[in-house]
Amino acid sequence: MFSPLDTRIAFFGGACSVAALEAVVRLVDAGYEMVAGPHDPREGVVLNDAGIPTMQNRIEACQGAQVIITSCAHPSEVEELYLGDNGLLEIADEGSFLVDLSVITPRLAQEIQAMAAVNGLTYLDAPIINVGEQEKAVCFVGGEPEGVELITPLLPYMAHTIRPLGSPGEGALSAVMVIIGLAGSLMGTIEAMALANICQFNTRSALDALASTSAASRALLDYVPQTLNYDFKGRLRVSEFLDMLDTALMASEDMDVTLPCTETAYQLYDLLSVVGGDELNIQAISLLYEDEQTCADYGLDWALAEDMRNGDGGAYGYGGEYAQDQISDPRLRELFNSIQAQMAGTGAMGTGNPELDDYRNHHTRPDDEDGPDFPSAGEFFSKN
Repeated sequence: MFSPLDTRIAFFGGACSVAALEAVVRLVDAGYEMVAGPHDPREGVVLNDAGIPTMQNRIEACQGAQVIITSCAHPSEVEELYLGDNGLLEIADEGSFLVDLSVITPRLAQEIQAMAAVNGLTYLDAPIINVGEQEKAVCFVGGEPEGVELITPLLPYMAHTIRPLGSPGEGALSAVMVIIGLAGSLMGTIEAMALANICQFNTRSALDALASTSAASRALLDYVPQTLNYDFKGRLRVSEFLDMLDTALMASEDMDVTLPCTETAYQLYDLLSVVGGDELNIQAISLLYEDEQTCADYGLDWALAEDMRNGDGGAYGYGGEYAQDQISDPRLRELFNSIQAQMAGTGAMGTGNPELDDYRNHHTRPDDEDGPDFPSAGEFFSKN
């Protein structure tokens, strides 16, 4: 089953994920027939170079496809793609396999899987994570075991390492855990090196201090050499990581769990995005510890943060709960409502804590007239 001779695959992109695009190209190189549905225009060069025909009609792209692979930047985009008007759960041929490579919340993965099963479809949450510059991509595959087993012939093309998991949503949860761990280790390591720099402590001594203790981490190996060389290129852009952090915080809200470290990481990367760092790689967080001129040398404009302070910037935040009235298929809408009600009562994938009822929405823009209180360069860190 799923041999290159008899398998047609449709790809719907939008994340501009290097790891996801590499997976698609590997499948084409292996001889699989591939067609791309509507996708982010920035992915077009890679898809065209791989000889993948593109179609702007979602239904036409899905027609005859035994496997549909998706890769979106944010859970709200996954919701629209699967559950919106002409969503994949409506138009995919019965018996098709839906493999989502996006980083989404465990709750959303469980909801899509349950509704897919009603329509005779198999859905797998299979986020590809390729965070470290020196490491190979890992694909965490969540879903019903029989579905994972059937799709096994395709999995080696997805990533260097495949981690099959026990049930729907566990692939998504694993990805969220990785993002949380990366954010903490990266911020801690870069902050320690920034302190050394501010105190004019010898760089080699600082590195030795971290590397010789349990403070050592993959972040130290993968990212500190780049920050020391002011090299802010890489495989994971700030804009992509910000979406991933947003997803982690959405998942924490679903589970009634606080993630203060991840909250802080989101705020700092959001600030870096506001001042123009979207296309830099994630180690560029180190620029927030630099002086204003150094920031300007790498394309950051602190006046943009002042605009946000003065209320001139746009609102920000995640898409929130999916509006079930956007689901055009009545059966799917009814099932969606039922699943939402069940999960609200059981706290699926989480550990409910009544003491956290007042946990604030981590992205709600303040209602005060001054807007978000973003600092300017020089104010952000007291030692600068």
